Amino acid sequence: MRIPRCELIGLIASLTFGHLSQAQVTETDGDWAAKTVSLANTSEAALVVRVGDVDNLGFGWPEGFDPFSGSTTPGHAFPWTVDPEDPDGTDRIMVLTSYVGTPPWGQDGYTGTTARPANSVRPIVLEYGPPVFPVHDAAFQMFVDDFQAPYWGAHYEVTLNQKPFDEIEPTINELVQTGPVGKLITVPVPSRFLPDVQSGRLEFVFDDLTTGAGDGYAIDFIKLLVNVEGLQQSGTVTGRVLMAGTDVPIANATVQAFDRVVTTGADGSYELTEVPAGLAYVTAQAPGFSVKGRHVDVLGGQTTSGVDFRLDRGEFVLSIYPAVELEFFGHSGVSYVIQYSGDLETWQDDETIQGQGELISVLRRARPETQRYWRAREL
Repeated sequence: MRIPRCELIGLIASLTFGHLSQAQVTETDGDWAAKTVSLANTSEAALVVRVGDVDNLGFGWPEGFDPFSGSTTPGHAFPWTVDPEDPDGTDRIMVLTSYVGTPPWGQDGYTGTTARPANSVRPIVLEYGPPVFPVHDAAFQMFVDDFQAPYWGAHYEVTLNQKPFDEIEPTINELVQTGPVGKLITVPVPSRFLPDVQSGRLEFVFDDLTTGAGDGYAIDFIKLLVNVEGLQQSGTVTGRVLMAGTDVPIANATVQAFDRVVTTGADGSYELTEVPAGLAYVTAQAPGFSVKGRHVDVLGGQTTSGVDFRLDRGEFVLSIYPAVELEFFGHSGVSYVIQYSGDLETWQDDETIQGQGELISVLRRARPETQRYWRAREL
């Protein structure tokens, strides 16, 4: 059995810590010991629904630890005895369906210390009274444990009500939770799933049906927030957006995490505030450049700085309008020549334009037959 050294260390460490916080009841999450919770009109949302108790898989939380702060838990022991009263799919080890005993990259401790059918993947279901008000947005918070797709060669597919939940998959597939350790992730609900939220029943499945990877995982709880007002724990992310391979800033680039969106200043800097605590997926994009994203650990009440993006220039794209107007994105420091032709074969230079990191429009109203066609070429 192959177990990463850090996972073994976490197992030993978890056997020694025993200072656990007492059970809690909060306005935003109700009784943490309750297996299911439904709360109306909290400070976070018009409706909050949770499946699974907030207890770190039954191990409890270290003294002073807040699972909603975005912090990572210490390592804990495995396997453990499943509480039959826990909602199906929570507080239990689940091993990917495609695993048949011969994983291509070895197997983790969860896989090696459990067996079928006890460790089979199970759906996690949230059932609640359908909202009597229109649902205009929603979000999920999940406390996930020991996902290690990059280490064991897994490729998780996530479904919600038997439909692909593609937006969460990059986050799940980049987690490396050796230890094993747990962490909160927060994801917005795509608009196509809002009718499902309105229905009062949501079924999650985290699985891999193809790779055969020996990767096991666990989920402590899943929490749904409907018509979000503002999360209790959030942090700030700062950095700069620059051209790849240079220190040239990109002004007016769009940086986004969850529902927070800002644009960069003249120096390429940005500040994203009120980003939900936990593992956040931050993206940066600008006209004429490729989109880039990265995962960032966000801790409640703290600032994560130095989250820079270096964007690659996209392919040169030229739009030509009927009024003989050429429009293209002129990259800073790049020269372009405007050319004309009467036969699309022989081209003559007209003028040279220096890019300034913004759209360029060139209008040619009067044109003789020898200047029937126009184009822009990057020098």
